[in-house]
Amino acid sequence: MPGDVVQTFRNFVDSVVEANNRKFSKRDSVLILLDEFDVIQNKSGIGSLIKSLTNSKVKFGICGIARNLTELVDDHQSIERLLEEGAIDVKPMSPEEMRGIFTRAEELYKGRVKFSTSVVDKIVQLSDGYPYLAQLIGRACINRLNERAETEVSWKLFEDVLEDIRSGNALPTLESAYLRAVGQSEPRRMLLTILAEQPTDFSRYNDDVQRVALRDIRGTTQEFEIEHVDQLLPRLIDKKFGPALIRDPDIYGAYEWVNPVLPAYVRLRK
Repeated sequence: MPGDVVQTFRNFVDSVVEANNRKFSKRDSVLILLDEFDVIQNKSGIGSLIKSLTNSKVKFGICGIARNLTELVDDHQSIERLLEEGAIDVKPMSPEEMRGIFTRAEELYKGRVKFSTSVVDKIVQLSDGYPYLAQLIGRACINRLNERAETEVSWKLFEDVLEDIRSGNALPTLESAYLRAVGQSEPRRMLLTILAEQPTDFSRYNDDVQRVALRDIRGTTQEFEIEHVDQLLPRLIDKKFGPALIRDPDIYGAYEWVNPVLPAYVRLRK
């Protein structure tokens, strides 16, 4: 309905339930997944809307990247309690699961495409447990494979793909985020690379959030003769240019990566 997003969403849910009842048993329910929920700018009232639509026939799953549940869905307390009861913290994908992505790809290509075992192992290592990055690298390999009219992603072909990634010619979405962050500044590019290579201190933070601390890299920046670090940082946390990082409100001097895949790409990009 033009101009009425809420009623349009209600109509959508009703039509989904009706279609499900026709196709399956009326005893079955529908699960509607709202993916990338974190990118929605205005979430006002959406928690209440979902709660009012939820019944024995319809359930909702909200997926997104956030520090906590209230950051993902900021609504009244009853919504927060519902989220807490059904929250699932999605961990990075295991190496075995990551390899399954390429096994499945070979099945879908019905044997016409083969990934070398050494290539798959390297992609798994470089992807840091993020299937999105593994899929992007795999797709870049397939594109290069098609150009050469070959059937196997060999180590030699993979090296050419890696060179494309390092030069910024293979993964345009991540490359765009990278360029917005660093701009034309070589010192800022070096700073971002050092931040991406800084290991997360789990003993200090005790969670899986990718945090970095400026105080831990100041010695390294001096070795690379990067001056005025505090003047280079603002662009990295400015919304106009991404941002690449956000301040951690609970830990002084600590920052979090907005896109957890970006540090892995930055390490590749150098």
